[in-house]
Amino acid sequence: MVALFDTPPTVPSLNQPSSSTECLFCEGFTGAALTDERVWPAWMIREFEKRGVAIEGSRSAVPVMQDCSNRWLSVLENDCKPLLLRVWNQPTVLNPQERELLAVWATKTAITVDAYGSPSLPRGFAHDLRVSRRPSPGVWVWATAFVGPIRYAAAWGSDVRLEALADLPGPHGLTITFTAGPILFQVMFVYERGEFEVDIRADDAALLMALWPTGAETCQWPPGGFDDEAAERLVVRFSGTDPDGLLSDRGERVT
Repeated sequence: MVALFDTPPTVPSLNQPSSSTECLFCEGFTGAALTDERVWPAWMIREFEKRGVAIEGSRSAVPVMQDCSNRWLSVLENDCKPLLLRVWNQPTVLNPQERELLAVWATKTAITVDAYGSPSLPRGFAHDLRVSRRPSPGVWVWATAFVGPIRYAAAWGSDVRLEALADLPGPHGLTITFTAGPILFQVMFVYERGEFEVDIRADDAALLMALWPTGAETCQWPPGGFDDEAAERLVVRFSGTDPDGLLSDRGERVT
């Protein structure tokens, strides 16, 4: 009997950002070609156009394997589309499963926003999302209504700096804050291991819905609404320039 061994493929490092020649979400061992995955899904752009809004950069895209694009990413968009439209169009009640679905979609979108241009997120966050269909430990997701003027597809990134880990070189994470129509999402990715407590200004906390980690309660949407000034404060709230932010008793760098 003759055994044939191929040279094993190089496994991308999960603690480094993805490159333009790799799938954002998988190792790409299937042999399928890379395709463009839009940062803002086509169905969403069409909905904006129905409202008379043209989005600059609507065809912005990142490289993914066709298997990822045609399978689980497509399923996620199809599952989340009716839920997003419902949240856009009327006050509603969101159960834990619906909040988790929104958290998965928001995390996927935040990862693609970061990957467009010069990515900084370790690819392990995207890899975990593909494998488990849930955000990784060390990811927090919030949402609220954006009360205007509505920015239909805008995004902001900001470094996370942890007061309790000031002796470690930063940044210690990244937040991606973005709008999807009248919804404002914020996804925070933390690069450190430890026990963390999120401390949010009381006036902001009352207007934010926690999507991930997902609690067991049913929540009324919208929880409130952020205007431009509040949104600007939200973007930088963990950057070290806001006295309220992420606190930790202990932590160690993820390698």
